[in-house]
Amino acid sequence: RNPNFTGRSAELADIAQELASGAAVTVRAVRGMGGVGKTQLAAEYAHALASDYALVWQIAAEEPAAIPDQFTALAGQLGLDPAPDPDALRAQIHDELRRVPGGLLIFDNADDPTDIAPWLPPGPLPPGIPGHVIVTTRRAGFAALGHILGLDVIDLPHAVQLLRSRVPDLDQHSVEQIADELGRLPLALEQAAAYLDRTQIPGPDYLNLLRTRTADLYARGKLTTRNDTIATLWHMSLERAAAERSA
Repeated sequence: RNPNFTGRSAELADIAQELASGAAVTVRAVRGMGGVGKTQLAAEYAHALASDYALVWQIAAEEPAAIPDQFTALAGQLGLDPAPDPDALRAQIHDELRRVPGGLLIFDNADDPTDIAPWLPPGPLPPGIPGHVIVTTRRAGFAALGHILGLDVIDLPHAVQLLRSRVPDLDQHSVEQIADELGRLPLALEQAAAYLDRTQIPGPDYLNLLRTRTADLYARGKLTTRNDTIATLWHMSLERAAAERSA
């Protein structure tokens, strides 16, 4: 759980309401640009409603070839001897999930709905047993799996709160200027807070660096909970865009 998670109460309530309304397996997709906090939102939901589930499992879905290995690990968690064949493994897990009194699967950073659709638990489930799935993605095309929650940047008060969670002494003018300069993008704000906390640089000096050495600062302030930064994240996005549409 991210101890600095800030805001998003409306989005958490929206996910909870949507998932609770489903009679069978219910899928909720969270879509937004890189760094906007999709994974953090899914993780916060899982922690906040942990008592509703007997099983919560997160699958890194960006690389489809890695999904079977993660279902193999899930089989071990469920006390099963995992089948070596992916199709048999999928059927084995789906059958066992019908006996779990409430399960939540999170397919994180999925790129294509066809990559994860076969791995989604089929319905209907026995009465009273929730089977919920959250999919996070930067891509369009997931509406066929379930309703889409479009995730935007956070508002200014929550951006200020996020920065001050690590750097409480930032003056109001500087903290608002930094938040606006970073577009109120949660990952960028957490990087900035980590950098400010580590260096103890005054807010006005950081703001000046941000405006004069932008690219350099986007690569700094790495978080302990993740390896990527705004710089690496956007680099990967641009590489993918160039591969798909070179013009």
